[in-house]
Amino acid sequence: MEWIERVGNLRSAARTQVLALTGRSLIGPQSGCAGVAPEHIRWHTAQVFRGEARAAEGV
Repeated sequence: MEWIERVGNLRSAARTQVLALTGRSLIGPQSGCAGVAPEHIRWHTAQVFRGEARAAEGV
């Protein structure tokens, strides 16, 4: 298998894993760890999680 095919397979696997999280609640940081700073939550909300959530495939 050529490297380009392996990269495509990894992307597909990563996409499947991420979309499988659709609709699940966050569990928060581990006990004893600091929570996520509000400014980081705001940045991700504005820059990463834009638009409506996509439905997981095959769910």
